[in-house]
Amino acid sequence: MPEICTPFPTRGRGEMSLSAASASAPRVLVVDDNRDAAELLYELLGLRNFNPTVAYDGVAALDLMRRHDFDLGVFDIDMPLIDGYELARRVRRKVGDGIGLVALTGYGQPADRRRALAAGFDRHLVKPVQPAKLLEVLVELTPDDLADADDSADRDEAADDGDSATTH
Repeated sequence: MPEICTPFPTRGRGEMSLSAASASAPRVLVVDDNRDAAELLYELLGLRNFNPTVAYDGVAALDLMRRHDFDLGVFDIDMPLIDGYELARRVRRKVGDGIGLVALTGYGQPADRRRALAAGFDRHLVKPVQPAKLLEVLVELTPDDLADADDSADRDEAADDGDSATTH
C-alpha cells in the first residue's frame, strides 16, 4: 500500500498543519519518492501561502486526486510504480488544463524537457532548483481567481496592521 502523508511530521518539530494556510491558498500536490525532497517542498510551500499535500509515488497521488481537487502539481519524474510522465498524462486526462503541472527532476537534457511538455507538464525544472524560481513558476501557474483572492487578502491584512505605505 502506498504511503500518503498529508500533513506529515517534520523532523523534531511536531506536525505541520495545513489549516494554517489561507482558505484561498492554492492547493499543491507534491509527488516525490525522495522523502527529504518532498518534506523540503512541503515546508517551503507552506511558508509561502500555498496549501501543500504530499504523496510519495504516482499511485498515492492518483488516489489523492480522486478524493481532492488541486490547483497545482509538482511531480518528480523518476518514481516507482507510475513515473511522473505517466502521472502527468493521467492527471491531464482527468482534469484537463484545470491544474498547473511542474516537472521537478534531475533530467535536464533538451529531450527530457520536450518529453515532459509532451506528457502534459506546463513547466520543466531541473533539480536542484532555486526556491525563488520554483515559487515564481507556481505563482505564474496559479489560477487567476486564487491569485486575485490572495492579493485581496494581503491588502486586507496590511490594512488591519494599521501600517500605511506611501508609493512614489
